[in-house]
Amino acid sequence: MSFFALPTLSEQKFTDYISANYSGSYQVQKSFTASEYILPLILVKAGKFKEIEPGTNVFEGRLAVSVLTQVDDASLNGDPVEIHDATVSAIYPLFADPSAVLSAVNGGATFNLWSLYIESFEQERSDRALVSIIEFIINVQTLAIQ
Repeated sequence: MSFFALPTLSEQKFTDYISANYSGSYQVQKSFTASEYILPLILVKAGKFKEIEPGTNVFEGRLAVSVLTQVDDASLNGDPVEIHDATVSAIYPLFADPSAVLSAVNGGATFNLWSLYIESFEQERSDRALVSIIEFIINVQTLAIQ
């Protein structure tokens, strides 16, 4: 496995984790996908990874979990702001216990999440959309020879 696959694999692992633990109405989707994005959406996107020390196969990278809501979405049953905030309130605690995340996403032959921490939390609102982004720093070890 090449470290070039780490963003895609990280996105898949976190998408699976959120999907298994979130019971709301928003679709959960990884960024590297061929399908179109349809709001409301929880989007998982990984950035670049860099090997912490050459030869260790331990990489540090960024991963973001975004909650996206269209303000004028007629399919939402209720106030879009309240629904958006409730969704963020359901997602954020999924990452409150890092050991639970580690045990849930680990177990494959080529991917071992060592650590994660929340680097930032941002919210934005425009006339048309609500966006909340939880950004993580994650450390991953690839277990296959590269």
